[in-house]
Amino acid sequence: MRDVYTTDDLTNWQACCDEEGAPLKLAVLGFPITHSLSPVFQNAALTHLGRSERYVRVEAAPERLAETVSAMIAARFIGANVTIPHKQTALTLCDAAEPLAQRIGAVNTLQFRDGETLGFNTDAPAFARVVRDEFGVDLRDLRVLILGAGGGAGMAFAHQCASELCERLVLVNRSTQKAQALAKQLAPFFGGAKVDGPSARIAARQWAEQILREELETIDLIVNATPLGLRRTDPSPLPDSLISPHHLVFDSVYSKNRTPLTEAARRVGARSVDGLPLLVEQGALAFEIWFDAEAPRQVMREALRFIIAA
Repeated sequence: MRDVYTTDDLTNWQACCDEEGAPLKLAVLGFPITHSLSPVFQNAALTHLGRSERYVRVEAAPERLAETVSAMIAARFIGANVTIPHKQTALTLCDAAEPLAQRIGAVNTLQFRDGETLGFNTDAPAFARVVRDEFGVDLRDLRVLILGAGGGAGMAFAHQCASELCERLVLVNRSTQKAQALAKQLAPFFGGAKVDGPSARIAARQWAEQILREELETIDLIVNATPLGLRRTDPSPLPDSLISPHHLVFDSVYSKNRTPLTEAARRVGARSVDGLPLLVEQGALAFEIWFDAEAPRQVMREALRFIIAA
């Protein structure tokens, strides 16, 4: 199986299936996509359940996403996962989408059925489950700060925090206007509470070190929803001086080693988790959408642990 397939490959997809000797019917779409570990655990799940389909990486440039999705439908794909930078655009390509995905404005899972494209967002419920499993606490009991609240993952996490009525939600984005717009959208979850101010249940903040320092004094959970950390040369989205031992740190980025943010958390003695558990859980929920059967989560986790150890 090739490491990566392209939009052009989809125009002659049967040849790719013949080359592999198996039906290639599921994929993860992104740009870039070579780093994705999704095929590792999704194919392990397919094999465990005795299914012949295989899951691959497809690299689709933003300007060719619509063409790529159309080609997948023509090739009779079952579905696809969607990652950076396509989550918001992918929603516009759906014939229908679940209410959660519509509210968030982004999808990370596509299902192709009867010639139609259906959209789902499994990032949000997966995020809540991982926080509970890894840190032993529910979102409703936490004061949360989300870095990168203007992107697809950040919006999903923010919606989940709001729907579970977390103690306080602080939204931070390079574009403060995007964070402010999201804060106003989510204010009704908190009973139409005042947006912004030191006592507000939900607030949008500028990405500036002094402002973050003040906010983080009363924050329990720090969430990185930016792509910072995908590349080895990336800095941590937060310097060590802003992280305290009492913080719980959740990084949506994953790496075969520690991410810059989880490494910064380790240095100051804060508990942290990277995006690997989230990757498995959102993938398991997607698997259940595609096949209407329970995903073999333990098999998926073990396959991921094996490849990381190797």
